Amino acid sequence: MKTFRAAWVATVRNLDFPVAPDEDVFRDRFRQVLDTLADWNMNAVIFQVRPMLDAFYPSAINPWSRFLTGKQGEAPAGDWNPLALMVEETHKRGLEYHAWLNPYRVTGERYSDDTFPGFSPDEMPMAELLALYVDSGVLAAGNFAVLHPHAVYRHAGLLYLDAGLPEVRRHIVDTVTEIVRNHDVDAIHFDDYFYPYNVPEDEMIGITRTAFDLHRNGFADDRQGRGAWLRHNNDEMIYGVRRAILAENGRSGRNVRFGVSPFGVWWNLEHHPDGSPTGDTTFTYSGGVYADTRKWVLEGWIDYIVAQLYWERSHATAPFEPLARWWAELCSQSPVDLYIGHGNYKHVTAPFHELDSWLDAREILEQVTLAEKLGQVKGSVFFAFNHLSRTDSGGPNGQVLLDSNRLLREHLRGGRYRGIGAVWTMAEQFGGKLKAVSFELLARGRILADKLGVPLVSVLIGDGACEEELAALIRHGADEVYSVQDRALADFVCEPYALVLEKLIADFSPAILLAAATSSGRTLLPYVAVKVHTGLTADCTELDIEEGTRNLLQTRPAIGGNIMATIKTPDCRPQIATVRPKSSRPLPEDKNRSGTVRHIPFDHAAGKVKVTGYRQEGEGGASLEEADVVVAGGRGLKKAEGFAMVRGLAEMLGGAVGASRDAVDRAWVSYPHQVGLSGKTVSPKVYIAAGVSGSIQYLAGIQTGEAIISVNPDPQAAIHSLADLGIVGDAFRVLPALAKRLEGRFGGK
Repeated sequence: MKTFRAAWVATVRNLDFPVAPDEDVFRDRFRQVLDTLADWNMNAVIFQVRPMLDAFYPSAINPWSRFLTGKQGEAPAGDWNPLALMVEETHKRGLEYHAWLNPYRVTGERYSDDTFPGFSPDEMPMAELLALYVDSGVLAAGNFAVLHPHAVYRHAGLLYLDAGLPEVRRHIVDTVTEIVRNHDVDAIHFDDYFYPYNVPEDEMIGITRTAFDLHRNGFADDRQGRGAWLRHNNDEMIYGVRRAILAENGRSGRNVRFGVSPFGVWWNLEHHPDGSPTGDTTFTYSGGVYADTRKWVLEGWIDYIVAQLYWERSHATAPFEPLARWWAELCSQSPVDLYIGHGNYKHVTAPFHELDSWLDAREILEQVTLAEKLGQVKGSVFFAFNHLSRTDSGGPNGQVLLDSNRLLREHLRGGRYRGIGAVWTMAEQFGGKLKAVSFELLARGRILADKLGVPLVSVLIGDGACEEELAALIRHGADEVYSVQDRALADFVCEPYALVLEKLIADFSPAILLAAATSSGRTLLPYVAVKVHTGLTADCTELDIEEGTRNLLQTRPAIGGNIMATIKTPDCRPQIATVRPKSSRPLPEDKNRSGTVRHIPFDHAAGKVKVTGYRQEGEGGASLEEADVVVAGGRGLKKAEGFAMVRGLAEMLGGAVGASRDAVDRAWVSYPHQVGLSGKTVSPKVYIAAGVSGSIQYLAGIQTGEAIISVNPDPQAAIHSLADLGIVGDAFRVLPALAKRLEGRFGGK
């Protein structure tokens, strides 16, 4: 049996489908629905054809729907049948058409004393209230409720048909028979609305006392008996519909199925030994709704059931997984097919106390994959269609919903969803060779990707990178490499690089994007962040994943490096950050590691900037970030002239010159030499610090160095605590002595 995949298309209040009385307009809009479902690799549509005792088809017993034409009872223009049109179009695509009905709902908008000025809806006779609805155009004069006011009750500003009356149940059966007999639908589908939610037995009988007294049929007039009577009424309706569908199937030789999509909690263990392991929540068996869905499954009165499990996996009282397992166990005792209903709408409409959980774009995907592992689950249905088809990221959590949709769509289409929801790191190259920072970022990204359980993707934009260079990214931790190589990208220019990266983000939707805080990374990522409407945290020294929310925690120096601030971006994706070079070490190369390289073509665009050449930053000498040896000085050198011996030793060792912030502030050396949180982070093989006391900000900039040698006359200086070798002495004596000792070995001065 194929896996069932569908979405609910709600017409009540035109939630998912607009008023469309014109045949051509209707056909075009419905084809758009089918286009979306087909694109998602779904194989069925559940379309609401009777939202409020009305019809999206010509009917002898239900008036035309106002959600089709704008006014209940008003026929669409021309001689055409919307339901027949939809069934034909659906079957052309090879999809199933499930006709969705609400059995009892008379009105969908709550009335108040202001709804009908001069009238009190709660006090007036039902026939007079229904007449007001007719006069206002909400109900048609031929509506079953208007013709049978005794069959209608009111609760909390809404009107319902009374399930306790045999004529009501018969009308529902007749409605289903009419649809099945006249239309080639694949299934009849009822949703979760039977009796109103959260109305206790005694209160519900108080509302429907007349029907209870007339048709009690031996049920006791106590709480237990009243609840049993209410459930019995729905049982009778469901069984009557089942028999009617079987009769039509026998007459026509077809196999129209019958499905129900109830609220996901039947009853819990606290109240019944067969209940689900859930906490205090709403139930369908008792205290409202009064739908014994467990009985319907075990008796085989329905062909399939879609359990609406609209809660996140971490929900306090009704977590997804235990409920999915409960339904799977129930359906293992019956031939009824089990599908799971997923509430993708919750990403943007969840209550505040649930919101953090729904900020995880992988929530629905994780639910689907979990359900797929339960052999009894035969498919998934998604509510609602307009959330699946959404294209804008506006409003609260809009981007999270879009990311969730991309993940889910790729999964349903059979893709590996690599890249989508993944962690991306930007590799850098020069002259076709990878820079060391590319591997440092992969080490950071690997930790984050593993915590999230998502792939790690390395993105390389440039020209001339050979397959060996790309394979090196795999060997250092990447699961996949996106390589965009073109002569037009040989030199870093922000505009074309940003166009490439913006398109990649649109196509693959990463959860996190990291780049080094180099001149190119600091230029490119802010530009891209603005283009894709997300935030950016610059110059991070630490990154982590927040437990529960799966947000990226981005730590960076603030207020001149005097404090460390941790920042997160809960409402936007991707989460973008630049990371200090040399703030982490690359992972060891794993020559047995495998991955995928994806070559992505560059769509040439005319650039406004041309690179004419390069010149070295600073005062000459080796690059501070790339140097294997760094000799640094601080305030202990007393004046600018003190740096002469630092430069001499650095030159002798083929290294670079570093400095503390204090030395730079005193203008003894220029800013490009500054080391620390407010300068550059370095990770050389040897770091010599002379006359540096070792502030927290300074130490954070050198802590990944392999061998640190400190020279300071104060034995309590903080620099000694980090050093592998601490020399308590005067730099003016130690450095010359060290230079003299090394002079012969290195051939220096």
